[in-house]
Amino acid sequence: LTPGCNLNGQSAYGGWCQGQTPLCAAQASPSMCAVYATCSWIPQGTTVVAPATAAPLTAAPAAPAAAATALVATAIAVPRTVAPAAPASTLPAAATPPPPAAAAQGATTAAPAAPTANLVVLQVGTGSSPCACTGDGTPTEDPNCKYNPSRSGCTWSPGCNWDGESHFGGWCSGASSCVYTSGETACLGAAGSGCHWVPATRPLNMTAEEEADASGAAQSLTAANDANARALAAATCFGDGSATQNVMCMYIPDSNMCMSTMGCNYHGQNSFGGWCTGSAGCFELPGLLMCGTMPGCSWKAAAPVAPTGAASLAAHPAAPLAALPAAPPAAPASLIDDKHLAYIQSGQVQRQPGSCQGDGTPFENPNCRFNPSESGCAWSPGCNWDGASHFGGWCSGSLSCVYTSQPSMCAAMAGCHWVNATRQINIAEEQTTDAAAAAETARSFGAADAAQRAVATCQGGGGAMENSYCYYISIDSYCLLTPGCNLNGQSAYGGWCQGQTPLCAAQASPSMCAVYA
Repeated sequence: LTPGCNLNGQSAYGGWCQGQTPLCAAQASPSMCAVYATCSWIPQGTTVVAPATAAPLTAAPAAPAAAATALVATAIAVPRTVAPAAPASTLPAAATPPPPAAAAQGATTAAPAAPTANLVVLQVGTGSSPCACTGDGTPTEDPNCKYNPSRSGCTWSPGCNWDGESHFGGWCSGASSCVYTSGETACLGAAGSGCHWVPATRPLNMTAEEEADASGAAQSLTAANDANARALAAATCFGDGSATQNVMCMYIPDSNMCMSTMGCNYHGQNSFGGWCTGSAGCFELPGLLMCGTMPGCSWKAAAPVAPTGAASLAAHPAAPLAALPAAPPAAPASLIDDKHLAYIQSGQVQRQPGSCQGDGTPFENPNCRFNPSESGCAWSPGCNWDGASHFGGWCSGSLSCVYTSQPSMCAAMAGCHWVNATRQINIAEEQTTDAAAAAETARSFGAADAAQRAVATCQGGGGAMENSYCYYISIDSYCLLTPGCNLNGQSAYGGWCQGQTPLCAAQASPSMCAVYA
């Protein structure tokens, strides 16, 4: 599930983005990858052929000798003669594609060519820059300068310049360690380092810099919105449709991975039996009871799993694309979802003592009222706890104002004004309130977890380090296929691994379990 990563050539996003900047590896779809000129999307399944001299893979490590009786990680076996096959009817047909045909032994399959249209290969210190930002022109220059599209970002980066301009008045040149030094004094003070200061070749043009940054930000936002729209149009995996949904859902092309990801659903179905929706962070709660412990969160039940004999998800007309979220409204209203806005404007908001609040306007920070921590509230821009704020007040006005934490920044933004806090911070009270809230949250979570475990059919392997998510998996076949879980003592892996670290429960075979002492 991590962009830029793969497990044996497989990724939940169908591939990964690579290129000449760290931004490439963070992109989770071909459309987002294409936004950056120096990035290229690599589809999963692309094979990198190892050199002929590479050593062949060896067999899995043998289990430790019987004399080593103090092993912590233990593979718990179940009799295979009793384990029934997972019923196919418990999974939607669309989620279980047939396996690919086996290739003849010794046959080779040509790997698909990686797309190269967007890939620009530049060697450090040579070649032309795709931007007007450059380093010092030597082989030891800062290699990241040439990929910086922001004029102000470039001129504020040590070792970089925009057509000879720099906010530092120049740049430090010499060894590769010199170019990251941000001032003449620091550059020349590095005795024996071989560093020397190069003055900027022209003064800063602040008007041109501000205009360039505004234009670049608008273009980047347009490109990102277009990429998101294309991803949503092609998506089969969805979040809950609110402003606080799990935004990574629409980038997951694999139906099984989608249904196993919290906050996501594949045409209305997932392995948890539903998803938690509401304020920020709700989608991370895996079950009905756990979701109910958090203020501002509510549980949405998943569509029923296809009954025995159902051919495909087409038998469920109520669940699919009609439930997709509409395109987000135009800014600035896109920063707040309709449910929160309607709640704020309804006049039903009751401001109780001992609670977190926004500024009381229709454009307040909508997350404030769902923050149960006094210190967390008082340290959140736009929020206050009974009038107290660690920032001495809050910025009010439009939705873009309320996330600003300093009076000077607030005053510099059009339509924003600073509101002073109405009382001083009381640290002793804050610590006492936080301790009480933490204890209550722990109690609520503990009670909800105990209640879930009491009714769960899917079980963990036991012990403090078991896979605790097992108890929240409501579909039998997913329970059987999840390492560390079992359904009435049965597992698709013939057993499970348990021990004193969370790594144990994630192992799916005796040989992998034995790797961890």
